Amino acid sequence: MNKKISIGVAVLIVLIVIFVVASKNSKGNNIKIGATVALSGTLAVQGQAEYDGLRLAAEEVNARGGIQGRKLEIVADDNKGD
Repeated sequence: MNKKISIGVAVLIVLIVIFVVASKNSKGNNIKIGATVALSGTLAVQGQAEYDGLRLAAEEVNARGGIQGRKLEIVADDNKGD
């Protein structure tokens, strides 16, 4: 039983170290948010409004300093209304 607890604590410590190192290395990188919207086709008007809303929300967050210093980036894919 003691050995299982020791292994569990060791694994937990390793995971914490990995998380801390990964979070420090990721500073400065943008946070990408993907969206598939109808930018063409019969639903283009609605899709463009959705994209504009995403873009405006990201601009608002970025104007306030982003999320933990990281800027939001919207990556949109045109699904052509399909």
